[in-house]
Amino acid sequence: MELLRERGIRQVFGICDADFDRIVGQAAQPDVLRADLHDAEMMIVYSPSFRHVCDELYGTTLSDRTFQKRRDELLEVAACIGSARMWNNTNQARLNFKAVEPGGYLRGDEGFDYTAYASKLLEESANDSISLQNILQIMRNSRGGVSNGEMASGHDFAALLDRDAAIKGERNCYGHDVVEKMLRLSFDVNSFGGTELVLNLRRWEQREDADVLIDELSS
Repeated sequence: MELLRERGIRQVFGICDADFDRIVGQAAQPDVLRADLHDAEMMIVYSPSFRHVCDELYGTTLSDRTFQKRRDELLEVAACIGSARMWNNTNQARLNFKAVEPGGYLRGDEGFDYTAYASKLLEESANDSISLQNILQIMRNSRGGVSNGEMASGHDFAALLDRDAAIKGERNCYGHDVVEKMLRLSFDVNSFGGTELVLNLRRWEQREDADVLIDELSS
């Protein structure tokens, strides 16, 4: 974006995940718009579209109470993992989150096995600067008013959702990548139109005298 601005190229913008930027107070670059909450997947999870994905994954139409309970429980776990991810980023540590699939540590009605997950994470990581006790404390500490949607990674949530639906439906997992694709495909015009991202896009259009949004989103 900086190169484009230096060359005088206007009416170009970028969209990216927020990750932990809003939490740590990292300002966005000019002409760079961030997804609501942590990333695109979290933005969709907090939209009306998510209900349809859940019904398909669980193979039934969930009651409002059941839907809310399952979503909130999985968000809490994903946000705890997100706390460890943020510590890892802030301290430039080398915890290898890619090597550990969080869904594998969901134990049905017994909940999430934080100790087993954290132990495996340390085992797979080239980092001896943090103990098991400390990483568990980071995961379980209060997040100071930061919402679960801001802290949780869409990747972690998708893996947990995939596993939970498989347990409840007594079937094999589809894979977090399949669930992430389902989330993106479910995101319809009405759900997208209700996001903060669209409001920021409208402001960008007005500022740049540009026309980006389709008619259904421009009103």
